[in-house]
Amino acid sequence: MRGRYYFRSGSTNIELTGNSLNEFLLKKFGKTWDDVTGESFSADNLNLGTIETFKRLAIDRIPGIMSETDPVTLIDKLNLLENHKFKRAAILLFGSNPQRFFNYAHIKIGKFDSDVDIVTSDIVEGNLFDQVEGALNILKTKYLKSQIFYEGIHRRDKLEYPFLALREAILNAIVHRNYMTTSATQIRVYDNRLVIINEGILPDEIKIEDLKIDHLSKPRNTLIAEVFYKAGFIESWGRGTLKILSECKNEGLPEPEFESRGHQFSITFRKTDLKTDLKTDLKITDFEEQIIKIILSDEKTTIQSIAVQLGKGITVTKDYIKGLKNRGIIKRVGPAKGGHWEINLRGGRF
Repeated sequence: MRGRYYFRSGSTNIELTGNSLNEFLLKKFGKTWDDVTGESFSADNLNLGTIETFKRLAIDRIPGIMSETDPVTLIDKLNLLENHKFKRAAILLFGSNPQRFFNYAHIKIGKFDSDVDIVTSDIVEGNLFDQVEGALNILKTKYLKSQIFYEGIHRRDKLEYPFLALREAILNAIVHRNYMTTSATQIRVYDNRLVIINEGILPDEIKIEDLKIDHLSKPRNTLIAEVFYKAGFIESWGRGTLKILSECKNEGLPEPEFESRGHQFSITFRKTDLKTDLKTDLKITDFEEQIIKIILSDEKTTIQSIAVQLGKGITVTKDYIKGLKNRGIIKRVGPAKGGHWEINLRGGRF
């Protein structure tokens, strides 16, 4: 066994090789992947715009940061420099072209008709700050639908999945990703679900069920996590998954599914399939379906707002609502002002 490393699984000794061995050795010496220097990266490769943006974001958690004018000194103060060499975390966070050094460090987004049939795809590159913003913008503008509604005269757009939950999930993927592999972070968009897949399983100390309760966070890339924390991207370590669950619950969506399998971790967001559940079971019309969706997204909405979103007059809208009420699918609770709607997806009786 000399020169080889093993770990015990039950009664079996399993040899550590490849990335598993590299990660074990780093951990043995108190290091994480992002805490190692990148030999060929220099100050000329820094993205000064990203550094200035970080300074503005971090001003609440690092008082006086705006007075630091030298980018290299700032990088050093963030513990991203060692023996005058930039660490991998610095390259990924503040590099102008990190893919030149780690060409697999990007995010892939794809729209799928099935598990094998892809309709369209995008690759989000740049540093990690760019990737968070870029992935969310592409999802909003190209891959996900937004429901439009009005609060008074103000137009509001609501994504089919909560924006804050998606943002938190993408940040978690970046912080906990195993960057020693050559697979990209993937975001797969289907008609009825969205899946974020990352290479990098949970630490042994944390189980899937722990993600649904208060738990300590053990970021795989501690320096990346620390910088995101100082930028205000991560509010409180160990509560990211709780925030995801809470946002989905508040929107009336199913609880996201966490899975750690093989070498990868995934989170699956699902949405209620109203077309199947309602139109088949309750035999509702297209306009009635739209009304139910509007109420599901805002139980305090008004008939006037519903009419605007349907593009129908008040009288016609009231007729649709009356039909849904008569079949026991919706009812109004409380006064016109200050009341709310309730929905019975089974129909017939509340």
